[in-house]
Amino acid sequence: MEITLQQYQDSLNKKIKHSAEMFKQINVPFHLSIVFAVYNEIERMKPKKESSVGEDSIRVKVSQLNELFSNTNKGTWTIYIVDDGCPYNSGKFAEEIANTLPERDQIKVLYLNQAIKQNLPPIKTLTNTSESKKGGAILYGMWQAKEDNKNRKNHVVIFTDADTSTDLRQSGLLIDKIINKNYITVIGSRRAKDSCVIKTGIRNTRGKLFIYLWKQLLSPCLKNIADTQCPFKAFNANYIDKLVSNNIEFQFAFDIELLLKTEIIDKKRLQKIGIAWKDSTIASTVGGNETYLDMLKSIANMYRYYNTPSSWSNEYADFVENLTLKDLDKLIDNTPKYISETDPIEFEPKISVNDLKRIIKAY
Repeated sequence: MEITLQQYQDSLNKKIKHSAEMFKQINVPFHLSIVFAVYNEIERMKPKKESSVGEDSIRVKVSQLNELFSNTNKGTWTIYIVDDGCPYNSGKFAEEIANTLPERDQIKVLYLNQAIKQNLPPIKTLTNTSESKKGGAILYGMWQAKEDNKNRKNHVVIFTDADTSTDLRQSGLLIDKIINKNYITVIGSRRAKDSCVIKTGIRNTRGKLFIYLWKQLLSPCLKNIADTQCPFKAFNANYIDKLVSNNIEFQFAFDIELLLKTEIIDKKRLQKIGIAWKDSTIASTVGGNETYLDMLKSIANMYRYYNTPSSWSNEYADFVENLTLKDLDKLIDNTPKYISETDPIEFEPKISVNDLKRIIKAY
């Protein structure tokens, strides 16, 4: 069902109100670290009056956090902006903006290239920033946030995107589950029953195909999760070292490895929360179908590394590892109805590798 802008705004307002109520119920001192990566983000960081694609993203995030934290006298916050090796100096531009704000001391700009030179965990296996596509920057930012706040209790780390798709005033929905309910990882979901999302149709179909394919590789892991890629995930900082150490994925599928590692620690301490989310495709640094193909191949690698082999998943791993971009384009354009019309949380292994090969051959 197509969502109108007014329906989205009404849902967002309810989420923000609920988030504020959750904040008021936190009766212990706590700290929130927000982490996001920047790569080719200069135009998006500008105000609308200065750029046709401007979102004034840093000021918007600061404003949202200030409003959220006005509901409590128990909490504090810090923003970590991580330059992911941007050739256009997004990090320096972020510093310039931060230096104009009253909250300057609460905003830290980090550089992945410097962390690689220092051989810092958790990116000690990287030799240069080209080996990271968001993942390396986020993992480093999460680790640094944990390091900077070692003496704080009730520390929560949330990573999000550089854009304004996710309103940070919803953060209380995630933080509550970690501080008051003892979850390790809580993820915002755009596919929960109480989610409200404005998203274009082709991206939705492609997203469903992506979910079906990764579920054939990782099932029964993440059984109750459909939206692994929503850029709004919260983590109990006490577990950051375990979650970001010895990782094998530093590109766009890094989210899934964090969820898998959470389940390895404790399957019952991973939770999802429906959120309001508005697609921001303008100036996006994430590519098209090629990015999804790369993620699928990374997930096949995770299957080989983390999961107990099965004949069904082995077939899918072989299939994905040999899948070409042309093949994926055909599957997206001719996605089986079972996949395009079924709620991803209800996906069963009904479409076989041979079914997909027939589609590719037919077109």
